[in-house]
Amino acid sequence: MQSNIAPIPNLNFTAFDFETANYYPASACALGVVVVRAGKVTEQRHWLLRPPVENFNPEFIRLHGITPEKVCNQPTFHDIWPEISPYLLHSPVVAHNASFDLNVLTNTCRHFGLTAGALRYLCSLQLSRRAWPSLPSHGLAAMANHLRLSLNHHDAASDALVCAQLTIAACQELGYHTDIDLPLKQSNHNPAANQTKSFALRDDPQEIRKSRAQHVRVQRLDKSTRTGLTNNFQVTENSCTCPDYQERLKPCKHIYRLQMELSF
Repeated sequence: MQSNIAPIPNLNFTAFDFETANYYPASACALGVVVVRAGKVTEQRHWLLRPPVENFNPEFIRLHGITPEKVCNQPTFHDIWPEISPYLLHSPVVAHNASFDLNVLTNTCRHFGLTAGALRYLCSLQLSRRAWPSLPSHGLAAMANHLRLSLNHHDAASDALVCAQLTIAACQELGYHTDIDLPLKQSNHNPAANQTKSFALRDDPQEIRKSRAQHVRVQRLDKSTRTGLTNNFQVTENSCTCPDYQERLKPCKHIYRLQMELSF
């Protein structure tokens, strides 16, 4: 960690990061957890997971390097839930772009009939925007570069560690001295309901595009005009120059990503 990120004695939380095998949120294939107690990293854990359906998208393999062969003999999320759950249930949790990781957690729990209950959570992406509003990007890689933190992006253990470190740094920047000061939200988390829905997205094209939006690269965002540039396409809330939108004239993943960015 960067030397000037000093401990905050009354700050306690757990940072976590999921990697998935494909666009379906129940396809968790890796989980990283980092425990922060008294403002210091005290524990780091990492698990490779065998997803419910071992259908790995090549795009995702290129991102995180996890293949079916690497997880075929690994435990499922259900197998290690008794080991994982204490980390997530007994303190506030933090994730970078928390909506993604909470969605993975909810749907993976739902698939296996597990109950996590409502979680107190914080999105470190939103916290970073509050702490350093002038930065052009607040993605995890950009924040690691800004704070001079080592990051092996899309490695769940590394992502969770940088999430924890930048959260501590942001709390210093914003003057948060305890986890009680954090702008925590509470998840509406009831994964045991509708257990038969193994994959929330299944074959719904609209929901698949919404899920894909989480992986779209944002090159430029102008909140004043509510426009952006993603994957070299000019995007507004109602139009996009990508072929998908031009063909269907219905929201594409770039429009959904713009809407996601504007909502933070």
